[in-house]
Amino acid sequence: MTSGAPTVAVESELSPEFNRFVLGTGDTLQIADQLHPQAGAATALGAVAPEGILFTLSPGVVEVDIRVEVWDEEPPSFTREYLDTFTSEITPTQNPLQLTSISPGPSDRSLDLPEIRRYKVEAYVLSRETRRDEDFDLDVRAEQWVIRLW
Repeated sequence: MTSGAPTVAVESELSPEFNRFVLGTGDTLQIADQLHPQAGAATALGAVAPEGILFTLSPGVVEVDIRVEVWDEEPPSFTREYLDTFTSEITPTQNPLQLTSISPGPSDRSLDLPEIRRYKVEAYVLSRETRRDEDFDLDVRAEQWVIRLW
């Protein structure tokens, strides 16, 4: 384990489509389409393809704050409190790794991976809450996530 910091990290507030978002490489819309039947039938937080993961949020979530971290080696144990977790592996085939709300949008983020190889993935749901959307003057359901790869 390492005691340092992530090599790469990005943060975004996504407005998820169909209560889902994708972390992957290549055509993320294709990943979402491929994994949609699996995600619909599963109770897990994610459905996995070799080059990406389709994550599923709680029903009715319209905002998700996400931090994605890429580590050189296994990070320290996750010590923050969390509500739910998901663990898997992906094997990206190219750079960049994309965080997207199914179809492209302004909140999408990309990360340049230090290497193209297999990565272990841990996702943590830190909170589920109702918050005020000041732009639309209404209450919305939101989640906060941290996703770590190494």
